Amino acid sequence: MAKVSRNISVKNTEDIADDNGSKKKLPIINRVTIFASVVVLLFITSIGATVYFYLQTVKLKNNPKITAVEQQKEIIDKVSRLMMLPSDEEPTIAQVSDPNALKDQEFFSKSQKGDQILIYQKSKQAILYRPSTDKIVGVSPISVGDGATGDDKNTAANTNAPVPKKP
Repeated sequence: MAKVSRNISVKNTEDIADDNGSKKKLPIINRVTIFASVVVLLFITSIGATVYFYLQTVKLKNNPKITAVEQQKEIIDKVSRLMMLPSDEEPTIAQVSDPNALKDQEFFSKSQKGDQILIYQKSKQAILYRPSTDKIVGVSPISVGDGATGDDKNTAANTNAPVPKKP
């Protein structure tokens, strides 16, 4: 019986140097396996992110007031770090959208677009807060009208919101 010598060599190899400087043969299959593993990992991560954001969207659709309440709490927290706020009531918060329309009122003379107004009706106080600089621009007492007179253009009866008094 003749002995057949089989010399099997891996043709799909790549020369790489190890720490000692000698060259090793690394099968290309390892590169393919690593690449496939990375692709699978990215796919699983993208599926997870898709599910997470879908659930967040469903949560917001079911209760759209969540973000408004969170924003209101964030503004109150920021302002409360700068000054003492009334603790017995929640403020009404408004945003300045057109400061030029409010320039004739002294309280709003320094207002800018994006400023927040915290109105405390029980405490009869209005606070003008600028989130961009994290500063309180102004504080003023307010006049909350009952709507009986309607003569003063700066009363709440005409604007449907409390307006700071002019000192």
